[in-house]
Amino acid sequence: MLRLIHPAPGGQDGGDPPKRRRMAPAFTDTEMKRLRAALRNLRALYGSWSCLAAVVGVYPKTLQNVASGRKRVSPAVALATAKAAGKTLDALIRPPGAAVRCLVRDDLRPVPRPRGPRCRHGTSVVGPGHATRPAR
Repeated sequence: MLRLIHPAPGGQDGGDPPKRRRMAPAFTDTEMKRLRAALRNLRALYGSWSCLAAVVGVYPKTLQNVASGRKRVSPAVALATAKAAGKTLDALIRPPGAAVRCLVRDDLRPVPRPRGPRCRHGTSVVGPGHATRPAR
């Protein structure tokens, strides 16, 4: 004789599936503010959102939503934006005039501009007079 067994109501485990947790944001509010400003400046340099979107590799509407604050800045868009700007991601989110540590000499120097001279050790961007001082 054939006997059919019905599953328990509510699924096999009897409960609801686990709820998805929200991930912590990758950037702070001030870092997102600086990235949005960089996007707006790049848009002015490239001429249009569509041209910048082609360089970054996303849809133009995505860049508009990120730059206006309707969407959060994802790490992928932030890295692609830094690449389109020809800078590092750290240079985009670092506050203006922040000091950068030379990893070899272990001293702090103010950065006069984002594309300052390179440390002769090749570790970071440093301020004026760094390469002329003798090494320890």
